[in-house]
Amino acid sequence: MDLEYVIGLKAGIGNSFAEAQAAMFQASKLKQKINSDEPLENVAVRVRNEYERKSYAIVFYEDKPLTADSSSIVNVNHELSVKVEEASSYLGKLIEEYGENSLAVEAYKYSLNLSSYDSTTGALLPFGYLLAQRLERSSVPPPGMERFFVFIDANDMKYWNTQTEDYADVTRHIQAIGKALVKGTRRKSRGDFDSVDLVSSQFWESLVHRTHGDAGDEFLIDLYCRKEDIVKITGRLFDLCYESQLELYKKLIVGK
Repeated sequence: MDLEYVIGLKAGIGNSFAEAQAAMFQASKLKQKINSDEPLENVAVRVRNEYERKSYAIVFYEDKPLTADSSSIVNVNHELSVKVEEASSYLGKLIEEYGENSLAVEAYKYSLNLSSYDSTTGALLPFGYLLAQRLERSSVPPPGMERFFVFIDANDMKYWNTQTEDYADVTRHIQAIGKALVKGTRRKSRGDFDSVDLVSSQFWESLVHRTHGDAGDEFLIDLYCRKEDIVKITGRLFDLCYESQLELYKKLIVGK
C-alpha cells in the first residue's frame, strides 16, 4: 500500500500485570477515537501527529496495589506449563552431565530458541517467556530498581484492517512495532535482532513478550528499572515503534 500511515499505540504500566491491565483500560480513554467511516488519509495524518507531538496514551497505575499470578500474564495451559517444566529440567540435567559450554547443551538451547521466539519480531512467545523467567531471572537487580510490566497494544486494528484492505501491510506494521520493542530493549545480539541499545542504559534487564503468539498485536515488556524512568523509557520505545513504521515507506520507495 502506497499511503504512508502509522498504527498508533497505547500502554499501561504497573508493578504487576494486573496493574498494567488496569492502566491500559485508562490509556484506552486517552487515545483519539477513530470512527469507522473516517477517511484513511485524515486518520493517517492524525496518528502521525501523535508521534510528532509525542502525545502518547501512556498511563502509569497509581491506585490500590493489585497482584496477579504470573500465569495470567501469558496464555498458559497445563500442557504449556508441563513443556516449560520438562525443558528446564532436561536442560539442567544436560548441564550437570556435560557442562555449561558443551555441544549437547548448546544444541538443546538452540532447539529451545526455535520454539521460544517469534521469528518475525524476535519477541518471546508464551513458551519462551515462561522459560526465560525460569532460566534468566536468577540474579538480584541493583538497588533502587523495581520490576515493571509495560502492556502495549496497537490501536484501532479493526479500522486499519478494514480501511486498508491489505492485511499483509498491516501485519508488516505490527512486525515493525515488535522489532522496535526488541531492538530498543535487548542488550545482547540474537540473530537478525541486534540491539541498538538506545534506552537500555536506563534499565537492568528486560523480556519482551508477544502475548498472543506470532499473530498478536499486544506486547508485554517485563523489566527492572527506576520508577522515575519507566514512563520516559516507554515514551522512547513508542518513538522507536513509530519511526520503524515510517521506515517501511523509505524501503518501499527504494524498492521501486
